[in-house]
Amino acid sequence: MAAPPGWHAHTHGGGGGGPDYTCPGCHRFVPRNSQHVVAWPDDDEERRRHWHTGCWKTAVNQGLDRYRWT
Repeated sequence: MAAPPGWHAHTHGGGGGGPDYTCPGCHRFVPRNSQHVVAWPDDDEERRRHWHTGCWKTAVNQGLDRYRWT
């Protein structure tokens, strides 16, 4: 999965147990066992978040600066 400058991203194939994630793009659940994108800013891997693939693509096109949460 392509990431813009300043970001890392990769496709997560799903699998494993545990809770689902919340997508920062749409604020809906990302099932752990679904294929989705995991992305984080270069400067802070602790800000790693799980995105629906479509939400990630939209956020990249619209600009990710608004997603640099604290």
